[in-house]
Amino acid sequence: MSTLPKIRRVRELLDRVRPACELEVDGGIHPETARRVVDAG
Repeated sequence: MSTLPKIRRVRELLDRVRPACELEVDGGIHPETARRVVDAG
């Protein structure tokens, strides 16, 4: 499974139990990937 679907799934779970929780992604973020990661959650 790629990273973006994992981020989306974790965001969905967090929204159910703790919506104010921030989701942080470490590594692999650069100008080409930043928008996709933000959109994923």
